[in-house]
Amino acid sequence: MHFLGLDVGNWAELLGAIGTCGAVIFAVNNRTDKPKIVFSAYYLDVYQWGHDIVGSIQGTYGNEEYEYSEKTNGDLQFAKRELRVYFSNTRQSSALITDWGICSPSGGKVELSNEPIVVRGFSVESVINSVEFGPDDNGNYVLSQIEENIDDNGKFRLYLKDSNRKTQYVDVKRKTIDNKNED
Repeated sequence: MHFLGLDVGNWAELLGAIGTCGAVIFAVNNRTDKPKIVFSAYYLDVYQWGHDIVGSIQGTYGNEEYEYSEKTNGDLQFAKRELRVYFSNTRQSSALITDWGICSPSGGKVELSNEPIVVRGFSVESVINSVEFGPDDNGNYVLSQIEENIDDNGKFRLYLKDSNRKTQYVDVKRKTIDNKNED
């Protein structure tokens, strides 16, 4: 068979060569020896309100078990603010996250990590920052930086940089968990 003045053989050989080239390109692009990081985060305000004790019963093991009212009594028992960041590696080889942080509204970046994070192949690493509300609620550097850079809608953007010099971003919105029920 002749194509553009060249002898290219028969059609089967031509299609086989094109298929082989396609397979090589697919294998190079989808190889598992380079890590792939999936980045996610959650920012929570958790409020736990107290309930009045309406009675007690004898427990199975002889201990006293209390029955609580359905409605809360207005006493705040517990409140905390928490940032959970998850770095998932969906490939076989390990990944190195060199830094991560928050993007300020002016476009700058505030680094929140103090050391690199290694994410092994097919695993998840988490970073959890938590602080109870109260007089020391700004005692956590990470959470105080978020409060400084969060917008009016309760949203902010985190970034990460890996050892391959790739930067990823994730948008995070503050969520509130509150068990207070008022009727």
